[in-house]
Amino acid sequence: MTQPVLRTKLTHDPASMEGQSYAPQVVVLTASVTSGSGFVDIYTIPEGYWLEEAIGIIVTALDGAGTVDFGQDGAASSLIANNEWIETNKGAIACSRKTTAQVGLYFAAVDILRVTFGGAPTVGTVMFILKLWDLNSIAAQGVHKAVTK
Repeated sequence: MTQPVLRTKLTHDPASMEGQSYAPQVVVLTASVTSGSGFVDIYTIPEGYWLEEAIGIIVTALDGAGTVDFGQDGAASSLIANNEWIETNKGAIACSRKTTAQVGLYFAAVDILRVTFGGAPTVGTVMFILKLWDLNSIAAQGVHKAVTK
């Protein structure tokens, strides 16, 4: 997948970076719990991606004092920690920019995003919205300006 490009100005040279703007890739994922605590690997992030922001929304409240952490397979709460929201409330929202990854995360290698359920929930669904930038694709398509000293 390449980084989406928007044309904001008509130019005589369609290959020119003038009038082009990159748009984020937005990925929407859900994870549900039906059998108590445990984890679900939900998405694989390719090498060279920057995850600018992850937003979590509780779309079905967790029961049983359930909790949700969202992060990497080696760092369960690297994006959203369970103490950042009340997972037993439908509509609760948490955002990585306000919590644990305020400037996002750069992935120098392939990594796995993981949802970890704690407590003893048997019902609950959380939606995650990820704003991603494929920096490899941007470098290949062209940057708006490069300087060398």
